[in-house]
Amino acid sequence: MKFTREYTKLQDRVFTTVRSGSYYEEGQVIDCQTPMQVFRVRVLLKFSMPFGEIPERLLQYDTDSPELSAAQIRDEIRALYRGNPPDDNANMTIYWLEKVK
Repeated sequence: MKFTREYTKLQDRVFTTVRSGSYYEEGQVIDCQTPMQVFRVRVLLKFSMPFGEIPERLLQYDTDSPELSAAQIRDEIRALYRGNPPDDNANMTIYWLEKVK
């Protein structure tokens, strides 16, 4: 799983990430890669919901953007997707990940 930058949430033992696909299963251990580090996490929980229904506080935490509205954050997230950005009705997967040693 790749991250485009060193998000503050990545310092937490347990953190979330919002993704457009459902690639990983609960219990699976995977590598996370940022521009400066690689570390392993376990998928604790995952579920899907429409992009437009993800709570603002979760989006703010997920993107290090406490000053932005949910609509602004969704626009920023869409900019990360080349060619086929998710609309508000698109199902997004929210993963809860725990760092493992």
